[in-house]
Amino acid sequence: MRLKEDLARLYETHFKTVWNICRTILPRAEDAEDAVQETFVRLALSDKVFRDAAHEKAWLITTARHLCLDQLKRAEARNLPLSDVSEPSVPAYAPDETLQALHAGAAGIAGAV
Repeated sequence: MRLKEDLARLYETHFKTVWNICRTILPRAEDAEDAVQETFVRLALSDKVFRDAAHEKAWLITTARHLCLDQLKRAEARNLPLSDVSEPSVPAYAPDETLQALHAGAAGIAGAV
């Protein structure tokens, strides 16, 4: 498990990148939020030691991308209509109430670690 300060630093540094990747891949903001949260939960639970900031970012991007693609595969397996997997309904990064709630949730995770 990561130290609270380390997790908070990584979250603050890389949140926008992870969010933008998830919103690019997933059409629904709610699904992107889930993927972002799961990415940082996996980071919090990981004992991975990164060589530098570039490796931290690469790990987060890869993890987020795989989580998003897995969500798309699960949606396809459930035969959801294409209208449910169409274009994004919000811009890639929009600081709104939903994102504020996500930040608060991540802060709670960091506090628990």
